[in-house]
Amino acid sequence: MSSREQRIATNEAHFRDINERIARKDAPGNQELEIICECGDADCLERIIVPLATYEQARSDSTLFLAKPGHLQTEAEEIVADGPRYQLIRKTGAAAAVAEEQDPRS
Repeated sequence: MSSREQRIATNEAHFRDINERIARKDAPGNQELEIICECGDADCLERIIVPLATYEQARSDSTLFLAKPGHLQTEAEEIVADGPRYQLIRKTGAAAAVAEEQDPRS
């Protein structure tokens, strides 16, 4: 894995950790969550609104992340599902291994 791919995967894992804290605080009683885009751009702090069920789907698999449409890193990701304000993306290759290793739920 290139150093760029490693950095992207690490950034995404970092945002996933932040979103886990948001979810623990905001999920009870809510049907949607406002989270930070989990793309690999360390400077991206854009917010996305996702259904709680979609958020839990993403957290059920270490390689799944939620990002704003257009934020896909094609060299290490693929789109799993498109929502109205988000994309569910899957890490591939070596980046998937980093995502699994850094999953806070595993």
